[in-house]
Amino acid sequence: MRYLKIVVAVLIIILGVVFVLQNTDLQRPIRLGFDPMFLFHGLTQKADQGAGEASVPAGQGETGTPGQGGEGAGIPGFILIFIAFFVGVLAASFYGIMEKYRLKRMIKASNQRTGELEEELKKLRNLPLTQPTTQPTMSPPRLAEPPFEPEEHEPAEPPAKAEDR
Repeated sequence: MRYLKIVVAVLIIILGVVFVLQNTDLQRPIRLGFDPMFLFHGLTQKADQGAGEASVPAGQGETGTPGQGGEGAGIPGFILIFIAFFVGVLAASFYGIMEKYRLKRMIKASNQRTGELEEELKKLRNLPLTQPTTQPTMSPPRLAEPPFEPEEHEPAEPPAKAEDR
């Protein structure tokens, strides 16, 4: 199983390299920008356009194409793909590590509970099977005959059905 994981990982890396080499457009620099006040700019632009002023939307340069403004640095596209891939790997690794420690704590608690139950079982096994009981000092009076005589009943006939009437 270990070797299978290594082979699959190598195949994925080879496919990634082939993908990058075949897509030469990914080597072209891409400009990225980030404007945390994007929503605020959008609201103020609507107000400005309502007043008759024309404005260029946030994040667009003079040509009007998104992301081509002067606010970001040019980064090749394949680098962006690799960065996104490694961020995903880091996020998955972090989740896996957290899950591992959560399961370790659960196993530790389960083992501790098992130990407590085994100790209790040992104590219960060492108890004597019969415990000494104290005899009552006064016993209830015995009756010579039952307090009532059971009456003999004949089986009752079932009620007649409506069809028989």
